[in-house]
Amino acid sequence: MSQIYSIPNGCPFDICSDFNRRIGDIERAVYMVEDENFQVKCCGAISYWEINARSLTTIYLQIWRRLSSNSYELVGFNTVTPTDHVTTCAVSSTIGESVPYDFTDELETSTGAVYMVEDENFQVKCCGVISYWEINARSLATIYLQIWRRLSSNSYELVGFNTVTPTDVGHFKYSVPISERISVKHGDYIGWFTSGTEVISYNEHSSYPIMNRKFTGQTSFTVGDILDWTTSRNTITNRQYAIGAQTASGDTPTLSIGTNYEMTIDESTVVGTAILTLSVVDDDVSDIHTVNVFSTDNGYFELNSLALETLQDEIPEAIYIMELEVIDECYHTSTSTVTITVQNTAITIDNLPHTITIREDLYIEEKIYDLIVTEATDIWYCDMLDTNDTPFLTRQEEAGGPSTDYAIYLNPWPQLDYDSNNKYLLTVKCYDDHYTASGTATISILKNTDPVFNNLDNSVTVDALTQVNSDIVFTVDVTDDEDDQIIFTMTTSPAGGPFDILDYSGKVVLTENVLRHHDSATYDLSITADDGYNTIGPRTLTVNINDINDKPVLSNLPARMNLIENTALSTSLFTVSVDDLDASDPRIFTATFSPREAAKYFSIDSDGVIWTSAVHNIDYDYIEDTSIIVWVMVTDGKEHDEQDLTIIIKNQNEAPSFSQTYYSISRDESNESLSFPLTRYHTYDPDVARDGDIHEYSIDCGTNTSRLSINNNTGQISFRDGYDLDIEGTPTDISCIVNVTDIDGLSDTCEIAVNIRYVNEYTPFFPYSPWAPLREYPVTVYSYDIIGTIVITITATDSDLTEHGTFYYSLVQTFNGSAELFGVLNNGSVYIKSDFSIYDNGATFDVLMLATDTGGLIGTATIQVTIPAPTTTTTTTETPERYTEDIVNTSLLSFGVVGGIVVVLLIGYLLFSYFKLPTCNRPKCNCCKRKPKRPKPKVKPPPQPTPVYTPMEAMPLPRAIQLEEPAEERVFITGKDPSTKFKSRNNSQDERIYEQTYSTSQAGDPNKWMSTVDKEESINQSEHL
Repeated sequence: MSQIYSIPNGCPFDICSDFNRRIGDIERAVYMVEDENFQVKCCGAISYWEINARSLTTIYLQIWRRLSSNSYELVGFNTVTPTDHVTTCAVSSTIGESVPYDFTDELETSTGAVYMVEDENFQVKCCGVISYWEINARSLATIYLQIWRRLSSNSYELVGFNTVTPTDVGHFKYSVPISERISVKHGDYIGWFTSGTEVISYNEHSSYPIMNRKFTGQTSFTVGDILDWTTSRNTITNRQYAIGAQTASGDTPTLSIGTNYEMTIDESTVVGTAILTLSVVDDDVSDIHTVNVFSTDNGYFELNSLALETLQDEIPEAIYIMELEVIDECYHTSTSTVTITVQNTAITIDNLPHTITIREDLYIEEKIYDLIVTEATDIWYCDMLDTNDTPFLTRQEEAGGPSTDYAIYLNPWPQLDYDSNNKYLLTVKCYDDHYTASGTATISILKNTDPVFNNLDNSVTVDALTQVNSDIVFTVDVTDDEDDQIIFTMTTSPAGGPFDILDYSGKVVLTENVLRHHDSATYDLSITADDGYNTIGPRTLTVNINDINDKPVLSNLPARMNLIENTALSTSLFTVSVDDLDASDPRIFTATFSPREAAKYFSIDSDGVIWTSAVHNIDYDYIEDTSIIVWVMVTDGKEHDEQDLTIIIKNQNEAPSFSQTYYSISRDESNESLSFPLTRYHTYDPDVARDGDIHEYSIDCGTNTSRLSINNNTGQISFRDGYDLDIEGTPTDISCIVNVTDIDGLSDTCEIAVNIRYVNEYTPFFPYSPWAPLREYPVTVYSYDIIGTIVITITATDSDLTEHGTFYYSLVQTFNGSAELFGVLNNGSVYIKSDFSIYDNGATFDVLMLATDTGGLIGTATIQVTIPAPTTTTTTTETPERYTEDIVNTSLLSFGVVGGIVVVLLIGYLLFSYFKLPTCNRPKCNCCKRKPKRPKPKVKPPPQPTPVYTPMEAMPLPRAIQLEEPAEERVFITGKDPSTKFKSRNNSQDERIYEQTYSTSQAGDPNKWMSTVDKEESINQSEHL
């Protein structure tokens, strides 16, 4: 807590002379805060100090005056001992409502809300713990009862909380277990949180000037969370919540070592060693503790967190007392006294007693044994007792001063004599200021004599033809009086001789199987012997070799040679020459290759000739390593010579080739430049993978080359400008030659058969005419027309060639039930198939004519049939034609007399003819009565169709207009058109019916019927049907 210390009158000191003053304090150290906020800005005196005291230790509050950049003068100080630093909670004190069950009126309906009552009655006024909570519960939901600590005006830290679930609705008191008590300090506030339904009730009245903070939207809390209440924007006043808490003073912490603790350490303990680890015992588990060194009489130890550690090596031997203090946040304090005894470490000799053996022939000063001594801190020395009677002493390796490098030495010229004294017992003592250590060393003397060669110097002869590796050439004989183990060594002259001597047996052996290759016929072997103390020699053994062989030598093998790939099989590449003075010796050639796979491409024969393989072609593109090393070796059976030759395979460009001679492709005809499926040529060119050779494709189809194109890179064939098989002379099969060429112009060809399939492109087409601009053909049929009469012939065309240009005719007749009135012939002629007498009152109807090709495409035309009603006749309606109606008779009557005579004669003739018939004389006989003559039908032009709207380009033009159009599309309308003809429907010449036949002719026919509209029209079959 803050405490103000007033300076007694008469004690203030003047600081007017300098404004560069600093405020500081001291606690076994001097502190000065060199900051502008801690600098005196005026001239006057210090009237009081204000500090936050964490202990009741005396403190010296000082004023310092700056003299230079780093030099300050102490102006004065006040000695202060804080008298009180915190208010500890009483045994039981209430925070909040003491009778919360009086506030039961209302209950909030929100969820996930946290509350804090920022009111003096709900503020903690002391330091302690929460012992129990008391609320009025309106529900049994879990509630988190919290303690909040203010950090700033609106920022609060969650100190702790207790999770409580009321067991009954109404007044509920919860006693907090000791292990769950929340440590509180002055200024803390009560709060609570429910994640679900509200629990605590409240009363609302204007007389409750309490500010309740509310924060919504929370789901959970963790101790240490910091909440900024300004973001809630929900401050509630005039509410009194039914919550209160009781505080207790809390437990006083203690150190686990108790009030007094004694311990001992060695003076050899190194710096940074944790000699004691502390822990705090406190029932208030949420308390924060501080452990300090309250007092100490030394500077060798420090408290690092909860570990007491040494501050230096080799702490002096003494007893040190340290008083440790543990304080909680409420300044409950306890102390523990630690007594540390630092003891001396005893000196030791770690490698005595020990026995040492030396030879009697030693004669110079020599170290014979090192001493290992342990002493951590003190100065120590080593010495030897009874040195007057022994040739030994103990001393440092380097004279002067204390050292750990002590050893036992043999004095110079010790005059050791095995026969007079073969053992010495030495006592060594080492000591420091406190302790002494001693040990014994036993020195044994060995009697020794030099070994003696018994058969060297000497000489021996070996045969190069018969003796082989490991054969014993000679055995050296050495004797030693002490029977010491003898170790032999040997050198040869000249160096590198094929001999060795076994270390312990003295046997000289051969190290090679064949000796004839050596240049020297004589070797001198220098041999020494060592018994472990003395080395004698060298002595000489001379070895003579008989039958030395002359080594064969390869004399003309070049370092490298180049070879072009595809060199002919069984080609001689090189003949190896050999020099050998032993002309009678055989010469055997062998060769090995790297890589090993090269052995199948090359060989060497018995005469030393290197050949290419008789089977395997040398292909640069398939040999992984084109640099081939050939190790050629020649031997005469005894010795050999070996040299290497590098053969470099050079690449030769090879022509690409197709994997097949013939290929075929096929696709449908098309008006676009479409491609054929990509031909899988599988072009083989070994140069592509290694050298990146590039291929280019071309095509030659003879006279049809212009019809196709080929992709230069892929070889894919396409139509150049589309391909229409319906154009006369366009072939369906083309034979082409495809050429592939590499970057050097090497090439290969293959034949490819190109097939183009017909596509059913065109619908059968009925022609237009001036009478049928919409392909609606009028025809008149009379009810008395006989079956089989052809009423009209309409010829369709199909521009498709082959089978798709073939079609057949059919009729769709939807009138008169299921009866078929008309039939159609293969040439498009429509004929009467049923009796028309049922239509004696006339009729009109349409017949749909279909032309269907083999591909299922259908062209249509409409035949508009008219059956006129017959005219009603009587005997008086129309008289039979008389002779006088003849135009000749009429002309004769113009002549008076001639005409009269003719008339008279004619009347007479007629009367004679009439009365002469016998069957007509019977009364009421009508058998010869002339029947009224059938009226002669008038030849009328076919009825015009009902006017319909026709696009301008489809309307027939008047005959008088001269239409400038291509010759093959002009309309010829003339009575002499060859396609116009008359057919007789019966045998009467008087009853003739005009019939127009429509047809189209091939291109170039000047007399074909054409319309001025499009020549072709694709008609949807479904629309007409």
